[in-house]
Amino acid sequence: MTPKTVFTGETVNLTCVIEYEWYKGTNNSVMLQTSDRYTVNRDTLNIRGVNESDQDQWKTIILTG
Repeated sequence: MTPKTVFTGETVNLTCVIEYEWYKGTNNSVMLQTSDRYTVNRDTLNIRGVNESDQDQWKTIILTG
C-alpha cells in the first residue's frame, strides 16, 4: 500500500481486505477448493446443486497478516 498525505478537512476512505478460508467438517479437516459447485465471493460461499454429501458443519476462518 502506498502512503498518502491527507490534509485537515479532507475525506478519507479506508478499505480492509480480508482473506477467508472455508472448511467442511467438525475438525476443519477439509479445506474447500473452488470448483464448478463451490464458489467463494469474499465472505459468501455458494454451493450449486446441494446434495446429501454437503451435509456437515461449515466454517470460515479469517486469515490475518
